[in-house]
Amino acid sequence: MLQLEIDEMIKCPIDQVFARLADISAYSQWLPPEGIFVSTRQLSQGPIGVGTTYRDRTTLGTFRGEVIEFQRPTKIVFKHRLHWLGIPVLETCPGYILEATEGGTKLHHTAKGRLFGIFRLIRPRANHFARKERKRTVAELKASLESLP
Repeated sequence: MLQLEIDEMIKCPIDQVFARLADISAYSQWLPPEGIFVSTRQLSQGPIGVGTTYRDRTTLGTFRGEVIEFQRPTKIVFKHRLHWLGIPVLETCPGYILEATEGGTKLHHTAKGRLFGIFRLIRPRANHFARKERKRTVAELKASLESLP
């Protein structure tokens, strides 16, 4: 099982950080298609909240996901799964806890993941890629928000 935590200070108000994380279909605007990520699109209709579904295209395949926790403007947690030919490969739960500070927003990012069946054999390699991708996501989020006028 993969588990990681990343803490980051973002010089931007908490409402803007949360709005960026909650706008699933706009991830492609601030997260370049490098590494594993390609694009994300909300599938369910209506405003985002618990139960919102989305598709996350990656170089590994297409993950199907949903929002499993949503507390504006302090917490959002996603759960998504990857299947190959109907066989479960990977499940991940990336989450963000936000705290307003005098200088902006303290972001605490957690990610948990697990591989299924034979895919457990690639755990060390998967951990490496997941850690790299999570760090890149937080760095791109920070850069995109701090570059706002």
